[in-house]
Amino acid sequence: MIRKVLLASIPILFLFTLSMVSAQSTTNIELLAIEKNEITTIPTNSTIQLETEKIIKEIDTVLKNSTLFQTTVI
Repeated sequence: MIRKVLLASIPILFLFTLSMVSAQSTTNIELLAIEKNEITTIPTNSTIQLETEKIIKEIDTVLKNSTLFQTTVI
C-alpha cells in the first residue's frame, strides 16, 4: 500500500515542480564597446525599445534604397 502511494505521488510531485518554473521577465541588452573590448549589460525600457525600432527602420530603408542589393531581371 505504501509502495502504491509513493509511486502515485512521484508524477504529482513532478508536475508540481514543473509548474513552479519561473522565466526571466525582463530581457537585458548587451552593449559592446569595441574600443574598451568590454560588454555592458543593461535592462530594457520603453525608450531603448523605441530607439531600437527607429534604428532598425533606418537600416531597412537604407538597404531598400541601396543599388547594391537590388537585382535586375535580364
